[in-house]
Amino acid sequence: MKKFLSMFCMLMMLTVLFSNTAGAEDGEMPEDTVENVIEENNLPFILEAPKYVFLDRISEDKKVQTVNAAFSKNASMTEYFDMEPAAAKRLINANGLATLKLTAQVDWAIDSPDDWHYNEYWDTDGLNAKKQKVLGDWAYIGIESEKGRVQSVQIFEDFGNIKDKDNKAWKGTDTLKGWKSVIPEALLSKNSDNDHSYIDWTKHVLYIRVRYVVVTEDNDEEFKKNTYYSDWSETAAFGKDIEEYYPYETYDKLPIPEVYNLAINQDEDGYVLEYDVKLPEEFERNAAQTEVYGGVAYLVHSIFVQDYEVVPSYQTPESTHVAIPVAKLLPEGVPYTEGTPIFVRSFIWIDQYLGVGGQWVGELENFQLVDLYSVGAEEEPEPTPEITATPTLEPTPVPTQVIELLPTAVPEVKEEEENKNVCKICKLSFDPQFMDICMFFWLGGALLIIIIISIIVKIIRRREDEKTDILFR
Repeated sequence: MKKFLSMFCMLMMLTVLFSNTAGAEDGEMPEDTVENVIEENNLPFILEAPKYVFLDRISEDKKVQTVNAAFSKNASMTEYFDMEPAAAKRLINANGLATLKLTAQVDWAIDSPDDWHYNEYWDTDGLNAKKQKVLGDWAYIGIESEKGRVQSVQIFEDFGNIKDKDNKAWKGTDTLKGWKSVIPEALLSKNSDNDHSYIDWTKHVLYIRVRYVVVTEDNDEEFKKNTYYSDWSETAAFGKDIEEYYPYETYDKLPIPEVYNLAINQDEDGYVLEYDVKLPEEFERNAAQTEVYGGVAYLVHSIFVQDYEVVPSYQTPESTHVAIPVAKLLPEGVPYTEGTPIFVRSFIWIDQYLGVGGQWVGELENFQLVDLYSVGAEEEPEPTPEITATPTLEPTPVPTQVIELLPTAVPEVKEEEENKNVCKICKLSFDPQFMDICMFFWLGGALLIIIIISIIVKIIRRREDEKTDILFR
């Protein structure tokens, strides 16, 4: 009897095993999941959920329901996808992979942050067991990865006329679920201009979450397919009563980077300047939002060895550890002498737009507010005018975008200039200010009087001409 029970249990285990294998083959579930492969993955970057997710309007017209969804990559993912294709190919081949593809999925909910639309078919490219497409336009899967730290995609496109029998995006098909299956008509407003229906985001709230999907093939005879999923991101919201991001208005609102652990260390290649920089997490998020709007933000390092020129460095505005070979701070062939101080300033430079595709609102930098740090001196050096003078920063090429408008410091005002009699109105020092009134007011008044006199003369001449005409009739 015991032998019979043992054989029965083994038979049941084999049945379960083969049924799970069949499910993976017919497309109901991915071939591999995070749980069973994440420890063995050989990806050339760290796969994790987007740290920042944004939702922004693309039009002030509330009848336009399309919104812009954006999400970020971590530093390792950004570095890999910014590589040239040939270099990326060599890297994955070295990791034992033949191919690698990264896509994103954007899940959504309306008016409830828990009413998500993800289901098992999001894990099978939207296909059922018969390889038929079952997910309509409402399921945002397979979003191709792009270069750069932040990527955008427009979601909730126009539904069109929901009464139109040919509107398959809304009505769906026999196998494919359309918008009608996931959007209650009670949520819709009617656009009388074109018979289209839309969701009014001034009355409703849209929530989204984003995750990454990586599909690889092994670089061997079997070309085994592997699928990896990141976690879902934190939730972003847009719509009714949700405060929208607004650009920084003045330079003093920008955070001052905290510089600490400044040191000059040595390795096999020579001296290395190292330090840590900390930024508020809120600003890191706002800097990413600036990129979504079409602008750019940088953490700028202004570094120089005493008696030598400034060497600027532009980095992603995030808390980071900085390590720069001292040889790069000196002219070629000039050695670093131990005990020579190195000076560091770290500040924020930001170029901003008012919304997605919006108006340019200018650039800001807070160089004039940050402290000057020094390291390497045997004794603390006395700052000299040459050292404390504002350096001229020449931007260097960066991986994503080059700053065309340079951050400049507020010029120092000399005492002689402060003592000059500067007009409070026109700000000119050569204004004579007759009777303590700006000369431009006098000039404006004189011009006005001339105009009035000219008008009066023309009126008098016209009346005389009219009298002359009457006499000769």
